[in-house]
Amino acid sequence: MFNKLELRVLTSLIGLSLLTQACLGMQPNPQTLQNSSLTPIVTDNNITKFPLVNLTPTPKLAAFYNPTPLSGRENNFFGSETENGLKIQEFKIYIDPLLVPDLEFAKENLPKYVYDMNFILAKNTNRRLRFNPETDIILASEKPQSDSCSNCPNDVYEIWSYITPREDINYPYSYGGQASFDDSGAGVLDGLHWTKIYNPETLIPNSDETSDYWIQIDHMLHEFAHVHGAGIGEYNNLVMVKDNTGIEPKADINLYDPNDFFWSNKKDFYADPLLINSYNNALIGNPTSRNDLLAKTKFSNLTAQIINVNYPMVPPIVDLSNLNIQLFDKSTNLPISDTNVKIWLVRGISDNPIKLINDGFSNDKGGFSFMWGTPGDPHNNYDFLRLVKVYKKGYKPLAFYISVFDLEIEKLLKNQDRYSTTVLMEPVQ
Repeated sequence: MFNKLELRVLTSLIGLSLLTQACLGMQPNPQTLQNSSLTPIVTDNNITKFPLVNLTPTPKLAAFYNPTPLSGRENNFFGSETENGLKIQEFKIYIDPLLVPDLEFAKENLPKYVYDMNFILAKNTNRRLRFNPETDIILASEKPQSDSCSNCPNDVYEIWSYITPREDINYPYSYGGQASFDDSGAGVLDGLHWTKIYNPETLIPNSDETSDYWIQIDHMLHEFAHVHGAGIGEYNNLVMVKDNTGIEPKADINLYDPNDFFWSNKKDFYADPLLINSYNNALIGNPTSRNDLLAKTKFSNLTAQIINVNYPMVPPIVDLSNLNIQLFDKSTNLPISDTNVKIWLVRGISDNPIKLINDGFSNDKGGFSFMWGTPGDPHNNYDFLRLVKVYKKGYKPLAFYISVFDLEIEKLLKNQDRYSTTVLMEPVQ
């Protein structure tokens, strides 16, 4: 049996195209994918804390919905747009009529969905969705978007979602999702397949209905982040990665391992909708109620930064022609020269195929400079990960990974143009 996290990882296809291209994607097999969030196919055209936004009430913008208080938390997410630098985006829901047997029920409850999305956005982003159920619920049997955008806006634009029924009505959960655009400039949360519209206020904790509702919220937030340029290549392709080099030390990536080298310094990603669904996520305390899910779901610092600034193509990263590894003795802090450094390209697809792309030695100051090594932008799961292994007689060998998201962190959170990492090697006793 697959758990929810493994199911979601299995849904990741062969990478996310540049978002200015037509963002077409394949739908999952609903027989196996409960918590999928699919990425479009790559086309041929191809940790610092952030403060919460200080809010002051402006009820007229709160998605036209006055919710039941959630454990005393703030219900108004819209302050002065000028004062707080908020970016208000009009939100339209294009939904198949088969999912709307009762339009008044939809008008009453879809604003609650928007409320929950805004609750998450308000934690560490400057974006809010404005939604009027009288005008922004649009019955549509065909997709509304063009899947292309010749002149995409750089910042504030409309957000559309396009929601259709499940293709297999015997499959019990909602699924799907991919990012796209329209010629109008709207960003589109496309490919969403739902079971039904829920009333979030009547959901019972730890139930199939709450799980399904949160899949719907999670996947919309996931694609919202993609539309703004975050997670291109997919964080969830890094949940489990197999080391296929065949040489020691073996270095698999395992999100569940508290000592995992790759994830141990990225714990703020654990609650990020771009990584895994928060519902019953053991990494954040197994939330299964709406209140608990709202309390514990939060975009990572990197995702929030990208959403706040918005990069409709891909985010900037460090200089790929000048990356650096610095090797030191763990006991003396002295540099270690003549250390053998091997670097493999690792693909984020099934079985994680690899290719050795660099094999050299550190200089007399313990430094090893290298290029990412492949042409084009690395924001795709064919080229977004490197496995590094270092060897020196008298020292224990080490292995670690560098991902395109590490390069984003260096550039966007640490404001560095050059990536450099320090490796402390332990002498053999």
